[in-house]
Amino acid sequence: MGIGGEKANAIAMRQGGLKTYVDYFTLPNDTTPVEITLKDEYGNVVTTLANEGTTSLNPCYIGGIEGNIYNSNGTTYFKRTTSGQEKTIEDNTQITTNPMIKYSKNAEVNIIWSGQNDSGADFDLQQIINIQKKMIEYSDNNNYIIIGLLYAGDEVNNTMAETYGEHFLDVRNALSTDNSNTVSEDYKSDSIHLNEEGYTIVGEQVYNKLVSLGYIAE
Repeated sequence: MGIGGEKANAIAMRQGGLKTYVDYFTLPNDTTPVEITLKDEYGNVVTTLANEGTTSLNPCYIGGIEGNIYNSNGTTYFKRTTSGQEKTIEDNTQITTNPMIKYSKNAEVNIIWSGQNDSGADFDLQQIINIQKKMIEYSDNNNYIIIGLLYAGDEVNNTMAETYGEHFLDVRNALSTDNSNTVSEDYKSDSIHLNEEGYTIVGEQVYNKLVSLGYIAE
């Protein structure tokens, strides 16, 4: 249920590991969209939660009211599914997403690949790890795989390996053509994304990990 460009906190907000809150607003009695402000449990305003692929987010529930959250021109909106009584939504009302209800507690195995879009001056590996741990805890499932970051250095991925042990999967070496642990240009469609061959290699690595952990039969 990945969404292009999402950071670790937005992924965890959809999954439920990181609580999602909304600021005060009045929900109208009809289905007119209303502007909302979303925050994660750290107080960070998140604007990327509904940038695309909203079927992996909706329907959501705010104050017990079902509706869809979507982003238009940088603004986030909530549109209730059906008309009803006008309702005041108080500050710090928690949102329930569709994946929280339908998927997050029902998976046989959780494969988490987050942190790819958290690069930059404010990159915080420990926060990414903390968020991933919240996702694992929320799923209440010890069958999981954490995939390492493609463009982070060895120090970052070594820390993740120490944190997750056998559950960690570093796919960089398999994507390298010279054993340098860096992604070969042969497997990239641009400066960031893998091409079909690159993603096939990732899929093979995940499959091998699933088998080695005993989650699936070979």
